[in-house]
Amino acid sequence: MAILSICMLLQILSPGDTVGTTDFDWQGNGSLGRRICHTLAGGYHFVWTYRTGGSGANRRVYYNYFHPPNYWLGPTMIDLRVSRNPSISSLADGRAVIASNASAGGNIICALYIDAAEGAGMFTIIDLGPLLWPKLCVDSFDYIYLSGTDSSGGVITYSTDYGTTWSEWFNIDPLYWNGGGRESWTTYNNKIALINDVDYDLSYCYWESTNHGVTWCFDTIFTSLPSGDSVIGYIWHSGVYDNSGNLHVVFTVIDTAANGGGPGGSGWRSQIRHWDSQTDSITIVTSGWWTLNPGPGDAHPTVSECQIAIDRATGILYCTWC
Repeated sequence: MAILSICMLLQILSPGDTVGTTDFDWQGNGSLGRRICHTLAGGYHFVWTYRTGGSGANRRVYYNYFHPPNYWLGPTMIDLRVSRNPSISSLADGRAVIASNASAGGNIICALYIDAAEGAGMFTIIDLGPLLWPKLCVDSFDYIYLSGTDSSGGVITYSTDYGTTWSEWFNIDPLYWNGGGRESWTTYNNKIALINDVDYDLSYCYWESTNHGVTWCFDTIFTSLPSGDSVIGYIWHSGVYDNSGNLHVVFTVIDTAANGGGPGGSGWRSQIRHWDSQTDSITIVTSGWWTLNPGPGDAHPTVSECQIAIDRATGILYCTWC
């Protein structure tokens, strides 16, 4: 059984506070998609897939809320239907907004959940039609953005009125979209970016909008060179804007050379790298190549599931990884 916890950073020996429990591993592709959200009022939203036993029919989206120093809402199921793979964001008034897959009438659809008040745990459900692995982001104007994968590839929609009406789903770029819920969002002030891996885990790219989703520009972050280059990107990435509006992305690369283990098994040598849009430069976050045999498990390089964040008060960037 997996246990979801908050790490109490100033109390090294503390085991943390339990947010909830689940038998469901691999919470929506590792680090991709936000599971924790901090509000302007100082509260914390949490969302995850809850499951008991081995049956997918037991999967439900669960929510919890914490407001320091000691208020907990408690684990709360937000949809009676089979549901899973959630991501979360927050409106300016602190209300949680969650997106996930849900089963409805034999179909897999995208469900959006908007809380009645910050930490209330009483969600309005808005069903948005067939879509796999939806990912959610709310910008500083309370516009709600959703991305996901349908039969045409990667698609996006957005709402300017708290989910009442939505733009037409549009295909963002079929040539550079890798399906499977592997995209991630970030936003700051008047910018929003959608990041994805390309060409089945070889490279990374992003789309950026500065006019609330009306138009998007495209650019690359990291490009693998298959001819003679043993370094390729692999699934995990995370982005954040700094205080000057420059985009920063961290991502995992693996070594496919003979001493790296190759892309066919565990124990891959890997690194976390950082891309800075202002300088268009890439630096290594981790100290060299990490090698471990046997590795951490199927489809997991030695270091992976990176996430980047910023302290807005100081402008310092932080990166975490497994």
